[in-house]
Amino acid sequence: MYKIKYMALIKVIKNKLKRAKENLKDLEVLVNSGGASSVQKQDYVIIKAKIEAYEDTLDLAEGMIEYGSTKE
Repeated sequence: MYKIKYMALIKVIKNKLKRAKENLKDLEVLVNSGGASSVQKQDYVIIKAKIEAYEDTLDLAEGMIEYGSTKE
């Protein structure tokens, strides 16, 4: 039962991670070209932090599934 919930959580996190990486690519072009405003630079840093948080959460959820399956 818990495995289904974790799988749903993983799917949601992967979708959020994908969208965040797409947004980061767009902002990365602006930041690297030097044409980004301070707000865009701030958004760039925030999105990078979100990506790291999503990846950490994804690793945690996948670890919970692995731990649960070895325990059964």
